[in-house]
Amino acid sequence: MYELITPPNYYDYDKVERDTWGCGPGGLGDYLVPDTVYGLSVKPACQRHDCHYRFDKDKNEVTRKVADDEFLKNMQIIVDATTNTWLLRRLRFTRCRTMYWAVRRFGKGAYYG
Repeated sequence: MYELITPPNYYDYDKVERDTWGCGPGGLGDYLVPDTVYGLSVKPACQRHDCHYRFDKDKNEVTRKVADDEFLKNMQIIVDATTNTWLLRRLRFTRCRTMYWAVRRFGKGAYYG
């Protein structure tokens, strides 16, 4: 098993609500941004990232960077704990970094919106 970095207020929201959070922006965007990397669910990392994006109190570029860095680290924790083959691990880590850079590049509107 593994332990993820979790925002302090994450468990203030019930599981039913947290289960609606995920990697994509909702609707059609969920097809473009799946909750998986090569068959492995990274949804727990996405849920924690969503918690930051929705509920951070002091929204600024420093707190956004912390949220995004924790997102990448949580995805890496999941991949590292659950992937045994070298090639698949490399592919998944690469996809995680791509997802990280996409949220860094395109996530500003979602964070401040």
